[in-house]
Amino acid sequence: LMKKKTESEWLKYDLIIPTPALSYTDQYQKLLKWVSQLERVGAKLANPGPVIRWNLHKSYLLGLREKGIQIPRTGVLKMGSTMQEVATQLESLACKNLVVKPMVGASGKDTYRVQVENKTDV
Repeated sequence: LMKKKTESEWLKYDLIIPTPALSYTDQYQKLLKWVSQLERVGAKLANPGPVIRWNLHKSYLLGLREKGIQIPRTGVLKMGSTMQEVATQLESLACKNLVVKPMVGASGKDTYRVQVENKTDV
């Protein structure tokens, strides 16, 4: 975790790159709050706050697809989805293998390759 600093202490740095500083996949909400705090005090961020927020959550990929940028076939399931919802997504993707990953994640953490035919994988 980051050592607590007063808001004015963040101003002494020439540049702050916040995402590597926290294990943001486990502390997503805390990182969002921290980025807002840094913006509020006028700290110099490597990327603007809106870009950081946009890039932290993989939903940005869906936005890119809507703008015509090709991404791999992608489906999104919410936490607590039923097996019927999972089956519907799998059918719509029409694939034999897929990668399952969290919407907030990095470095392959909690990412799995699944063989659709193997029901225990699903």
